[in-house]
Amino acid sequence: MKSKTASPKPKRKAVLMAALSEERILQLSNDLSEGISSGTVKDWRAAAKYFRDQLDRAHNDINAIRPSVAAMVMGQNCVRFAHAEMDAWLKRVSS
Repeated sequence: MKSKTASPKPKRKAVLMAALSEERILQLSNDLSEGISSGTVKDWRAAAKYFRDQLDRAHNDINAIRPSVAAMVMGQNCVRFAHAEMDAWLKRVSS
């Protein structure tokens, strides 16, 4: 006869962060700046993730224009060097 062994049920993962509204996260941030102890560890993890996501979003926004800024600077340098070359040529030709 085969003995039936109950298969272990999969354990649910522990929730590491609370689901907080943006308003609650900003309230926690204000409490921190005023030296008020509030919130749980889960709340603070959610707040940290919120601000990290905001920082990542800001970096992505900045990175979106970096190639344009680089092209603009290179273009300005090319124009400045072209003017210098033309001035040098005009000096040679006119002397």
